[in-house]
Amino acid sequence: MELTWRTGNETDLKQYVVQRSADGRNFIDIAKISPGENSFSYHDNNIPPDNLKLMYRISAENINGEKTYSSVNDVQLCSPKQQELIKIYPTITNNYFVVSGLFPQQVKKVLIEVVDASGRKIMTRQLGAVNGTQTLYFEKRPAPGSYFVVVINQETAEILHTQKITIGI
Repeated sequence: MELTWRTGNETDLKQYVVQRSADGRNFIDIAKISPGENSFSYHDNNIPPDNLKLMYRISAENINGEKTYSSVNDVQLCSPKQQELIKIYPTITNNYFVVSGLFPQQVKKVLIEVVDASGRKIMTRQLGAVNGTQTLYFEKRPAPGSYFVVVINQETAEILHTQKITIGI
């Protein structure tokens, strides 16, 4: 699970603490990150296997020990079996990508979002699940860089698949 966030110009900040919860009440610290930039990223490699829904928040602690908290963000994970069926390719592209493995027996409608590294959505499309593949073209070619394609079940809001793609030069 990749977590990213941006901040303003923070002063007198000691650290950021990434916290995770399975119930939204009991949060545990999973990482401590030093301040110094305005853009941060953390990859949670230790997701409990029995949890398909997790909550994350960021705590900012100043040099006096005072803490402020971000809003809580829910993340709905999908089962490994369903995740393996969905494929997004090519991962290095210029103006399109292909989504396969969306079967109507499993999901009726999906939302495809393409998100840049700062979390800004650059494309959103609604698709009906079909046997086979679906090719999506960007209306306007994005700037070169890394993006994430997120496939979301529209009925349950469950994230079915996330794939990093690179827009080439």
